[in-house]
Amino acid sequence: MPRNVVRDGRIRVRVSNAGQVSIPKPFRDAMGLEQGTVLEVEAIRGQLVFTPKVLTDWEGRQAYVAAKRERRAGRLQGPFDAKKADARLALLSRKVSKRVSKKP
Repeated sequence: MPRNVVRDGRIRVRVSNAGQVSIPKPFRDAMGLEQGTVLEVEAIRGQLVFTPKVLTDWEGRQAYVAAKRERRAGRLQGPFDAKKADARLALLSRKVSKRVSKKP
């Protein structure tokens, strides 16, 4: 058993000078967290709670901002097939649901 395991599946970590905390690999693996995963953090009754953010929120906003930038620059082309776009969004939503619902 690693020396930083306390008990009941808890592991001690340190806050760096930059305020960063490394999530131990067993927890990352159990939660399906990968590099670049967006987490929402909140303080609840004196504890920090990290929740994986649904990627469609983050990616959707990023795609909207990028499309707006492209349109302003005159690089956005169309017309677009709404059925294909709906199918792609449904696929992305299913992938996100699977990723967020993973349990140990």
